[in-house]
Amino acid sequence: MEHDIKVDAEETRAALLDKAQKLAGSACKHYELHGADVAFIGFSECATYRIRTAGEDKHLLRIHLDRRSKAEIQSELFFLEALQGVDSGVPDRNGETVIELRTDDGNSSSYITLMNWIDGQPAAEGITDQQVYNVGQLLQRLHQAVEGIVLPPGFIRPRWGARSFDEAMTRLARYYSSFLTEPEWRLYGHAAAKIRTALAGMKRNAHTYGLIHADLHIGNIVFDEDDPRPIDFGRCGFGYFLYDAAAILLALGPEQRRNMLRAYHGTRQMREDEVKQLECFFYHDHDGELQPPCFQSAGMGRSAG
Repeated sequence: MEHDIKVDAEETRAALLDKAQKLAGSACKHYELHGADVAFIGFSECATYRIRTAGEDKHLLRIHLDRRSKAEIQSELFFLEALQGVDSGVPDRNGETVIELRTDDGNSSSYITLMNWIDGQPAAEGITDQQVYNVGQLLQRLHQAVEGIVLPPGFIRPRWGARSFDEAMTRLARYYSSFLTEPEWRLYGHAAAKIRTALAGMKRNAHTYGLIHADLHIGNIVFDEDDPRPIDFGRCGFGYFLYDAAAILLALGPEQRRNMLRAYHGTRQMREDEVKQLECFFYHDHDGELQPPCFQSAGMGRSAG
C-alpha cells in the first residue's frame, strides 16, 4: 500500500512539473520577459520559479496547479496589497494580475501569477535571539494590520478551524495504515478528538481571529540582516492568530519561544487559557516531529513552499 501511494505520488508530481515547465515558458512570453533566466524553486500547491531579467529585475513566477479559483487567488493578492510591503501581483500588459494560460499543445491550462521578489535570506545555521524577537514583533504587526482591513465583495479565502480539521482527519483515515498501526491510530484519534473539541470551543473576536498567513513556519520567513520578511501567502485564510504563532514556535527552543511571545504580546503576560489554546495547535506527526494540525493534511507532513 505505502509503495503504491509513493509511486502514484511520484508519477503525479512528474506530470505536474512537466506541465508547469511548459507553462513557465508560455508565461515568460506573455509577460515579455525575453531572455530571462528561469530557475525552478519548488513545488507544492504551486510550482514556483525565480525570474531574473537582463536588467537584474527579479520576480517570482507561480504556476497554480491546485484547484483554487481565480477569485481565491485574487483575494490572496488583495490581502498582500492591504498589508503593504508584502509581495504583490505584477499586472500583465492588460492590467491583469491573475491570468490563465494554456500549454503550447493546448492540452491543459493553469492560472499564473507573477510576483514582486522579496529579497532576503533564510535564517542561517539557526535563528538568532534578535531575529526571534523581531519575528515576534513582525507577527504582532501583521495581526494588528488585519484588524483594519475592509474586505471587498467577492473576497474568498479558506477558513481554517474545526471543520477543516475534520476534513483533514477524514483524508488521513484513508491512508493511516501506511504509517500507523491500529493501536497508534486509535491513540491518534483520541488526541485528535481533544483538539477538535478545543477548536470548536475557541471564542472568535477581532483580537483572536481574522486573516492569517496559515503557513508561517521559519522557512517562509527571510531576513535582510535581522529584519524578517514573510513570504508565500498561498494558504492565507481565516483562522485563529495563535496558529501563526504556533507555526513559528515549532522551530524554536524553550527560551526562544518565550522571547518570541514576549515580543508578540509586548509587556502583557500570556494568560493560562491562551497557553492551552496555543498548545492545541501542536501535535506529533508519524515521524516524531512537532507539527501544527489544523491546516495541513493531518499527519501527512508539511509541504514545502
